[in-house]
Amino acid sequence: MRGRERHHVELAEHQRRWVEGVVDGRFEEVDSGHFIQAERPEVVAERVGRLLGRGPAGRPGAPV
Repeated sequence: MRGRERHHVELAEHQRRWVEGVVDGRFEEVDSGHFIQAERPEVVAERVGRLLGRGPAGRPGAPV
């Protein structure tokens, strides 16, 4: 692996291990660059909706 690829793999593994210690933690990789909010706003909006308990369609009480 090249330096940048190795760094990405190591960072992702560190993040996976970190989230294992968080109650109800969840690690998801998304195909995006550094500015996910600009590159994949639909993913960010959907995940924030889940976090706020609005489920995948933004409906209160919808299953997550």
